Amino acid sequence: MIRGAVRSALAALALMPAALFAEFGCLETGFASAPEGPVPPFSLDTNGLNDGGWVRWQTMEPGRFHSEWFLRPRREALLAEGRDCALMRGHMLAESLKPGDRAAALRALELLGYAELAEPEVRRLTMDDAIRALEVLGREREVDSLVERAAKADSGTSWAAPSSIRMAMRRAEPILRMDVAPETRWAVLDSLRETVVAASGLGKSGRAALDDSLRFRLLEAAFGRGIPGPKWRAQWSVSRLNSNAHFERSRRLWAMLEADSLLPGPGDPVDRQIEAAKHLKRFGFVAQALERTDAIPAAKATKAQAREIRSLRADLLFRQKKWDEAGKIYAQLAAERPKNDAQSLLQLARCRRNAKKNALAEETYADFRERYPSHSKTAEMCWTKAQDFEKAKKWDSAGVWLRKIDGKFRNDRRRSWVGFRLGLLEFKQKRWEEAARKFDTAAANSPQLWPHGASLFFEGEAWRRAGKPDSAKAAFLEAIADYPVGWYAHLARKALEEGKLLPADSVPRLRFAPAKDERELARWLRTAAPSKVDPGAPVPAASEFRELELLVLFHEWKQAERWTADAKARHRNDPSVSFRAARTMMETGAVAEGYREARRLIERVDRRRLGDAPLEVMRLFYPRPYWDWVKKTSEGGADPYFQLALVRQESIFDDQIASPVGAIGLGQLMTYTAEPLARSEQMDWYAPALLRNPLVSLRLSARYLRDLFPEWNGDPRWVLANYNAGPGPTKKWAKELGKLDWASAGEEVSYWETCDYIKRVMGNYWTYQAVWGGEE
Repeated sequence: MIRGAVRSALAALALMPAALFAEFGCLETGFASAPEGPVPPFSLDTNGLNDGGWVRWQTMEPGRFHSEWFLRPRREALLAEGRDCALMRGHMLAESLKPGDRAAALRALELLGYAELAEPEVRRLTMDDAIRALEVLGREREVDSLVERAAKADSGTSWAAPSSIRMAMRRAEPILRMDVAPETRWAVLDSLRETVVAASGLGKSGRAALDDSLRFRLLEAAFGRGIPGPKWRAQWSVSRLNSNAHFERSRRLWAMLEADSLLPGPGDPVDRQIEAAKHLKRFGFVAQALERTDAIPAAKATKAQAREIRSLRADLLFRQKKWDEAGKIYAQLAAERPKNDAQSLLQLARCRRNAKKNALAEETYADFRERYPSHSKTAEMCWTKAQDFEKAKKWDSAGVWLRKIDGKFRNDRRRSWVGFRLGLLEFKQKRWEEAARKFDTAAANSPQLWPHGASLFFEGEAWRRAGKPDSAKAAFLEAIADYPVGWYAHLARKALEEGKLLPADSVPRLRFAPAKDERELARWLRTAAPSKVDPGAPVPAASEFRELELLVLFHEWKQAERWTADAKARHRNDPSVSFRAARTMMETGAVAEGYREARRLIERVDRRRLGDAPLEVMRLFYPRPYWDWVKKTSEGGADPYFQLALVRQESIFDDQIASPVGAIGLGQLMTYTAEPLARSEQMDWYAPALLRNPLVSLRLSARYLRDLFPEWNGDPRWVLANYNAGPGPTKKWAKELGKLDWASAGEEVSYWETCDYIKRVMGNYWTYQAVWGGEE
C-alpha cells in the first residue's frame, strides 16, 4: 500500500509547477514520472499551500486509484539536519521503485547511506528501503543478509515483529515452491515459524502476537497459491484467523478455506465446528454457516453445546429474515431459561414485530419487562412508553413510566435524564414555576454534561416565562458557564439577547485569544487539566518531539502513539506534552492519530474552562484538516464549517473508520447512499472502497449536504436528522415539530441517537465559527 501511495505522490509531484518545489526545500525533481492517463479535474489545487502543513496528493483515473499520504514536513525541521532530507528522499525513492529500475535502485542505496547515522527507531525503516532496492537489483544474497541483520538488530524491541515476519516470509518462499507432500510442507513451515518466533527476543505476549501473525500470513500465502493444507486445522486454532486488524484479508482466507472444505467438519470436535460456524457468521457467510450448523451431529454435542447450536441457528435464520422459523427457536430457548436468557426473549419480540404480529410482539415486550426489570432494554422501553404518553398529553402516565427508570438503572444513561424529563412535563403544561423548581433539582442531581446543561437552560426558560427575569438570567448564565461551547450554552446566549435580559455587548460570547508564549499556553493547560506538574514548570523542548515527527513521517502510526504514551509517562502526564504531541502529529500528517490524542486531552480539561482557552488549544480541539478541499467541495452548498462540524462528530477525522452498520469514512456514508451521489458528481471511476479516501468521502458528503439543504428549506436541524436517521423519520419529525422553537424541538426527536447528534453537531458548528472567525 505504501509503495503505491508514494508512487502516486511522486506522480503528482512530477505534474507540479517548478516554483512549488522551492517550498519543499530539499526535495529533488525528476526521479519519478507521471502515470499514463489524465489527472482528473477535481485533484487538489496546488496553489496557496500552507507553510508548515501537510498535503494529500492523489491521482485518479477510470478504473484506477492510488491515494495515500505524501507528507510535506515543516520546512524548518527538514533543513535542520541535511541527512534527514537525504533519508526522506531515499525512503520515497525506495517506496516508488519498479522492477528493473536499476538506476533508481542504485540512487536509493546511495541516499540510504545515511542509515548508520540515523536514530535507532528509523534504522529499521532504512533497512526496509535498502531491502527493496536490493531486490530490484537482484542481489538476493545481500537481501537475505540484510533481513537477518534487521531481525537481529530489532530483537527484543518494538520493531522486532515486522523484521521477523519479513525474514520468515522470505525463508518460506522456497518452501512454498517445494514439490513435496502437503504434510511435509506444513511441517517445515511450522518449524520455520517456531524458529523465527523463538529468535525474535520478544516477551511472552510479543511472541504470541508474532506467532499469530505468522500463522495468518503463511496460511494466506499458501492458499493464495492453491497449496492444500488438510492438516492445518489439527495444528492451528481456528480462532487465530479471526483477525480484527485484517478483517477483509481474514474474510478472503475464510472464503478459500470454505471453498476447499477445509473448515472443521463432522470428524472434528463439536466445539471446533461451532467455532467455525460462528466465524462464518461473523464474516457474512450466512448460508454456509447455517449449513455447517445443521451438519453438526447432535448426538456428539453436550447439553450446553446443543443449546449454543440452536441459538446460533436462530441468529442465522434471523439474518435471513425468516422470522417465524427463528421465532420458534427463540421461544423454546426463552422458555427453557425464563429468568436467564434475556437475549432470546428480546429476539423473539423482534421476530414478532418484524412479522407484523404487533399485538403478540407487545405482549412479549411486556413479558420481557416483567422478567428483567433492571435490564437496559427495559429502561429503553419505559422511555419510549413515556414519550408515547407525552405525545398523547397523558402527563401522569408519562411520569409513571419515567419514574420506573429512576433508581433501577444505575448504569443506563437515560436514568440521568429522568429528572429533566419530569421537569419538561411541567413545562409543557405551562406550569412555569413548578417546572423551574424541578429543573433546578434535576441540575443539582445530574452533574453529567448534557442533563445538567439542559436543566439549567430550561430552568431559565421557565423563569423567563413565569415573569422572573433575574432568576432566568442567573440560570442562563450558569448554563453558559457550565459548558461554554455546547448546544445549551449557545441557546442560552440567544435567549439572553432576544429576551433582553442583558445588553447585547454583555452577553458572554466565545472569544479566544492566542497565548503570549509557550509558557502561558502550558500554564493554562496545567491548570485546566490538573496534573502533578507545577503550572510554572519549564516547557518541554521542541527537539523532544523531533522523534515523533519522524515516526509520523515514515507512517509508523502505532509507534507514534506508543512514543506519545511514553513521553507522557516521563513528564508525569503533563497536559502540555499531550498538546504538543497531538499538534505535532496533526501538522505532520497523522490527522486521525493527532485528533485522537487531542480528544484524550479534551476529556481531561475542565469543561467550564473551555470558554477562556487559548486560541491554539481550541484550534487543536476544533481542527480543520483538508481545509482547501472542504472549501472547494462545499461551494454552492453548506458552510464548510458545518461540514467540518459534522465530520468531527461522525468520524473523529479518522478516514478508515467504519460503523457497525456499514457507514464508511470521514462522512460515514452508507454504500447505497454514496452510489447515487457519485453518479450525480459524474465520478465514473467510483467504487465503494474509495469511501475510505478522505477526498472522496468529503466530496460525496458535501454533495449530500448540498442536496439536503434545499429539501429541508435550509433548516440545519432536519438536514442533520436526515443525514443521521434517513428521510422517513425526518419527515415525521419536521411535520410534528416544525412549529416549535429550536430548544423544544431539540428534545422531542424520538430517536435517542439522532436527538443527541443534532445537538452535538450544531454545538460543533457554532464553536467552529467562533474559533476560526471566518478566517480563510
